[in-house]
Amino acid sequence: MKKILVPIDFSDYSNYVAKYAIGVAKKINGIVTLFHAYLDPTLGAPVPTYDFGSYQETYSGIIEDTEKLEIEKLQSFYNKLSSEFKNEEIENIKINYELESGFPEEEILTYCNKEQTDLIAIGTKGKGGLIRDLFGSVTEKIVENANIPVLVIPEKSDFKGINNILYATDYRESDDKAIDKLADIFSSFEVTLNCVHICYVKKEWQDMVKMVNLRNKVRSKFDKMNIDCSIVESNDIINGFEDFLSQRKIDLIAMTTHKRNVFTKYLNPSFTKKFIFKSQLPLLIFHA
Repeated sequence: MKKILVPIDFSDYSNYVAKYAIGVAKKINGIVTLFHAYLDPTLGAPVPTYDFGSYQETYSGIIEDTEKLEIEKLQSFYNKLSSEFKNEEIENIKINYELESGFPEEEILTYCNKEQTDLIAIGTKGKGGLIRDLFGSVTEKIVENANIPVLVIPEKSDFKGINNILYATDYRESDDKAIDKLADIFSSFEVTLNCVHICYVKKEWQDMVKMVNLRNKVRSKFDKMNIDCSIVESNDIINGFEDFLSQRKIDLIAMTTHKRNVFTKYLNPSFTKKFIFKSQLPLLIFHA
């Protein structure tokens, strides 16, 4: 069974993400874990130099009350979500929940490593509803540092099945691992896999040779899936993909992200980060 971790913050948006993850889990016979991490409410509070015993007692009480409140909210979220699926067939999957204290991005990755999670399903926006800092978001940190696939789900994305997947390729060696992961996750889906490369202005013969090689690799992994390979000419990567998406009914975009040095990352944000916050489609991201 595949293990899917769903970080939540109890917002309506978290509900959409959890429902989408459950929809995927139903197809792959998966286990869904709702995960919430909360910060220590006393973090950064000054420690008095007098009556330390009284302070310690107050501190312990605050921590205990906070944990109790967070558990209640998590159980309430779980119960509400479970009730929405009571009339649907989800007997083949298991839904549970976990609570941790700490910084969300750290606790999410720690839990995934400990529990050998297969997939993280996360949203692009937090409880406030606004992306206050593109580079400081939890989602961006998870995408950059997770060593497992991350499914990034836009707001109000209802799971209606996955019939067409777009895999964005730049003909790197990381394609092999990404294709293996795609085959592992979607082996039970009846899908068409669209492998797409955006070439600058005009396609060259090298592009066509590389695409043929990629097609052969993909066919060896997806023997039961329809494969469609396209080379799109465009002087802008984002616009090239948007043109392709406007012509096809794509349900999910899959791509590989590559680490970049800190200066390049901030001066020229990567294609993946731009697409995370611009696309209205769920994105499945593999780390190179």
